[in-house]
Amino acid sequence: MKKITMLLSVIFILFCNISSAEAETIQDEIARIEGKAYEYEDDISNAENQLAMTLYSGDLYQLWDDELNSLWKRLSKELTPEMKKKVLNQQRAWIKRKDENVKSAGDMVEGGSIQPLVHSSRAAEITRARVYILAKYLANVKNEPFTISSETKASINEADPSLNDVFKSFEGQWEITEKPNTYIGIERSDMCLYGVEGSKWTLWVTDGVVLSDKDVYSYTKDNIIFKVSSKGKNSFYKLSFTYGDTIIFASGSSLDRMDNVITFY
Repeated sequence: MKKITMLLSVIFILFCNISSAEAETIQDEIARIEGKAYEYEDDISNAENQLAMTLYSGDLYQLWDDELNSLWKRLSKELTPEMKKKVLNQQRAWIKRKDENVKSAGDMVEGGSIQPLVHSSRAAEITRARVYILAKYLANVKNEPFTISSETKASINEADPSLNDVFKSFEGQWEITEKPNTYIGIERSDMCLYGVEGSKWTLWVTDGVVLSDKDVYSYTKDNIIFKVSSKGKNSFYKLSFTYGDTIIFASGSSLDRMDNVITFY
């Protein structure tokens, strides 16, 4: 009799745990992950050395990456074939953009000892942003309410901005101090003297280079890469931020050979 009672107790506990898990909404789930993320962020802030910071930052990225995979696994089972194809294409584009963002963040520290920490931090930041997108999709198909606070929306947009927002961050005119009257401008096409027809943004350089958002090959929050084809040949251009109030404009015949580099202040 005692064994039967214990067995029933175990079954009851398992049933309660399963019911509790099933009762958790997507909103509750993301709040729980945010709570864990806060703990890792606290560990990073209180780490005694760079190695510890790097390890905790890696844990933070893994937390968000695991949640992303979990959401995608569940979401892919709920979507119609047409919607699944659409979201899958978005996901593939996001993965490419994430990889480019992580590399770009590392390039900004020029391969220093802090690079692994920068990589993990950027990966965690942009993956968290994508988690909210997938969570919203999943909540919608499950007919659950899901709200994103204005503060969270702002942090998501900052982590994974649109191309329009990246152009906004570059907007303005800079000059080469070594070459007076040599400028680069990033302006809204409808307000630019050299505005490219049908585009939203135009980039121009005093020496005659004119590009637009129609020429964008890829982008991250730190840079925009342009590709122009003419007479069977490709030319690549890269607009990048550096630390401080400067930007770099590079050009070349391939992504790996942008040898012509100009720094504007």
